[in-house]
Amino acid sequence: MAEAKRPAVPHFSDVALSLAEGEAEEQALAVVLRVKPGWERQNVAVSRCTDGITNIIVKCTHTEPSSGGAETALVRIYGKKTETLINRERELTNFRRLHTYGLSPELHATFTNGYVYGYFEGEACEKETVKDPSLYPLLARKIAQLHKVPLDANAQPQLFVTIEKWLAGVPTSFPEEDRTKQLQDLGMPHLLIQLKELREKIEQLHAPVVTSHNDLLCKNIIYDREKGTVNLIDYEYTTPNWRGFDIANHFNEHTGVDPPLDYSLYPGKEFQFDFLRTYLSEFCGKDKADIADAEVGLVYAEVAKFALASHFFWGVWALIQAANSTIAFDFLGYACQRFSEFRRRFDEFMALECKL
Repeated sequence: MAEAKRPAVPHFSDVALSLAEGEAEEQALAVVLRVKPGWERQNVAVSRCTDGITNIIVKCTHTEPSSGGAETALVRIYGKKTETLINRERELTNFRRLHTYGLSPELHATFTNGYVYGYFEGEACEKETVKDPSLYPLLARKIAQLHKVPLDANAQPQLFVTIEKWLAGVPTSFPEEDRTKQLQDLGMPHLLIQLKELREKIEQLHAPVVTSHNDLLCKNIIYDREKGTVNLIDYEYTTPNWRGFDIANHFNEHTGVDPPLDYSLYPGKEFQFDFLRTYLSEFCGKDKADIADAEVGLVYAEVAKFALASHFFWGVWALIQAANSTIAFDFLGYACQRFSEFRRRFDEFMALECKL
């Protein structure tokens, strides 16, 4: 599909929204009313979405009294110092580009520390629902559709580029002695040795480089049961990357986000094989029955390596967030669990080959 010409999006350089509860909601409504001048304030319901751990999201829904019809706009307010983690200019470019492929909502406007955008109807998934047989095949195909969005000819995978950049921002201590000890107990020097070994193994795979979401946690998957559709949201981490990272990252997210993470929920081989066969059917343009077990097995082994990379990626991310974020979340505890699972599965996943 050729990309349509994208019209200019208004930018409000005079707007910078507060992150404080109460203030954020009121200020978000004010900026939405600038974008939607036909909305009447008294007919707009405003609520803060509570699932985000990077940004503040405010939902504004306008209901037309005469018809009962409703329209929703979301306001994303960037979290404190998240520019150290996220290239915001690239995020907006990705958002608008993917909208032309029907993969993201419309971007309505930007402001100094965020933007206003459209809304996909449906319910955000939970770790209890992502294995639903009516849902996960739709998701596997949606990921494949994203991965088929063309990249620039010189696009390179950004996984290790990003990790190296983030490592430079990892704190060496915290104001609290107990948190500093948790940080030191991670044993970062040895983790870095393992990361080097993992990188060498991944680069030997020569896996396809695709347009990768990079953050397929359950809440970023919207399932519309009535329509039987799945959509992906929150493309702020999207970059070119190896195909296996997106899939492995999603499998890791089956364990949840809030510590303690339940790694007993990591999907088993049978589930992974069916998910991967469905994905490859869409990605390769073949009937599912024509995808050979050997082909699925190779991707299964590939994904295992990227599951390790996903743990390291989000472990480093969480250490930076632990030092900077004002969002109420145990980022340090989360980092400790991700690195612990990285270590626990390292030898197993590194050794895994295609064995049917």
